[in-house]
Amino acid sequence: MNFICYSFWPMVKVRLIYWWWIVKYRGEKNIPKELLFGKMAESMSSLVENLEAARKAMSPDADQEETKTLIDIMRKADSLKEEVEEVKRDSLRSRTSE
Repeated sequence: MNFICYSFWPMVKVRLIYWWWIVKYRGEKNIPKELLFGKMAESMSSLVENLEAARKAMSPDADQEETKTLIDIMRKADSLKEEVEEVKRDSLRSRTSE
């Protein structure tokens, strides 16, 4: 059951949403960039929140290397989240200037 919930279902869900957008917007090239970047920003926010929860749940006797690795991953995820939001803003600006 865990295999279906955590390995198989996310892949199926992403592909179903992707194909739904293709049908809804009548082609892959017609999918709005705002929609894509919005979903990416939501996903990155969720990732950062999950990493924060993992850090809080980490046992106090955790290895220092594990803690350092988690903090590095959190920094990278946070910078990636900022980049996605920046690209989203730039995309919206270019749409409004056209």
